[in-house]
Amino acid sequence: MHKISIALAALVVAAVSLPVCLYAQENTIGTTGNVGIGTGATAPPNRLTIESTNPIVANYIRMEHKGIPNSLLFFGTAPSNYQVTLQQNANVLESYTDLHLSAANTGRIFFETGRTGTAAPVRTILTNTGLGIGTLTPTTSLNVDGGAIRHKNPAGYPFGINIDVDFPAGWAREYSFSYGATGKIFAWGATGTGNALNYGYIGGNSTADVVSATPWMVFKPNGNVGIGTTAPSQRLEIYTAGSSSMQLTNSSDVLGSVGAVRFNMAGSEVSTIEAERTIATGRQSALKFSVRDDAGLIEAMRIADNGSVGIGTTSPGSYKLAVAGTIAARRVKVTQETWPDYVFNKDYKLPDLSEVEQYINANQHLPEIPSAAEVKKEGLDLREMNEKLLRKVEELTLYLIEENKKNRAQQETIEALKAEVSQLKVKVQ
Repeated sequence: MHKISIALAALVVAAVSLPVCLYAQENTIGTTGNVGIGTGATAPPNRLTIESTNPIVANYIRMEHKGIPNSLLFFGTAPSNYQVTLQQNANVLESYTDLHLSAANTGRIFFETGRTGTAAPVRTILTNTGLGIGTLTPTTSLNVDGGAIRHKNPAGYPFGINIDVDFPAGWAREYSFSYGATGKIFAWGATGTGNALNYGYIGGNSTADVVSATPWMVFKPNGNVGIGTTAPSQRLEIYTAGSSSMQLTNSSDVLGSVGAVRFNMAGSEVSTIEAERTIATGRQSALKFSVRDDAGLIEAMRIADNGSVGIGTTSPGSYKLAVAGTIAARRVKVTQETWPDYVFNKDYKLPDLSEVEQYINANQHLPEIPSAAEVKKEGLDLREMNEKLLRKVEELTLYLIEENKKNRAQQETIEALKAEVSQLKVKVQ
């Protein structure tokens, strides 16, 4: 029994000490330690070489861990502490250095999960055109079909998505939405020349590959924003060949301020244009304009819900223009429907001066002219007052003409009497 054990031990030592070259079913273990499967008598050139000359049976390697709990089938060059030991019942391919997967010429590299039979599940494929996720025919560098892309990073700035432009001439880069791979429904991007940005833009409804030439809105490097124009000259410029508008909407049914445009300088409001609802049961509104003095914002002008304008007053009333203060003007033009030229008509009845005298003595003002108390209470209608004053001037002119006639007649009488007196004096002498 001891002799047999010693003989077997000696045989094992001898087998280990000698180079081994076995041939079985075209499999080879060479003297260099290289292993060949299907290589025949040819010495395998690599540590493991698998070949097949059978057109029915392709080259493949199949290794299983048979679902044994906590089992791990590992391929790699990483140190033992780099193994993915947490992935139990898994096959792991790992490299401590570079890992190179290659498919020559137009060959493709497939990645797939979820196989339950011979039918291939949705695959990820890498071709010489690009990477396809959910599609076997990617047409761009990254083509995702039937899914979504999620970018998540729990850290702060500056993680995100970056498009690096390395082109010396004119360029455009954008994110876009299309329908049926035709045109652009919506897009946002940027265009420029070399390292100089022309503008960022938002656009769409275009059949062009990019919408940078005719965008809806642009953002210039100087901060100007253009709607309908690619060359805004102000912070916000809205341009259209027809009518254009801008709308501010308040969804609350409130009384008072419903919206405003506010102008701010160095943290303080300097002026506002504000819309104000004036009646709770209707939609009547006013528009008020405010400016700032030393005490704060004050309402300078208001357009009331009846169209009247108040300057220095919040209640213009029924006046189309109400001014609480002094008006200075080089010229004021008032249109008149009537003018008192009728005073010079032959049938115009000129008031008798004795009647005018009696009215003045009784009322202390001219007939048809408001009194001081009335002017103080009701104000003065310039159009009406100018007409009445002109009528009085024209009446006064007629009085003067009549008085002048009387004076001329009296003077003629005086001259005649003087001549008679002179003749009598001569006769007397």
